[in-house]
Amino acid sequence: MEFILIASLVIGAGIALAFVALAVNIVLTDRARTHHTCDYRVPPCPICARRYSHNRS
Repeated sequence: MEFILIASLVIGAGIALAFVALAVNIVLTDRARTHHTCDYRVPPCPICARRYSHNRS
């Protein structure tokens, strides 16, 4: 009985940690996108491609 309780606690903590990591990742990538200065030495910039994809003919 204790093993099931501990296992479910560990699984729940792992899922919670994954959600926290996902939220932090979304916040950090959004912050990087807003404060983005493009380096033209690296042409395939994913942030610029996403931002200006609707302007491309």
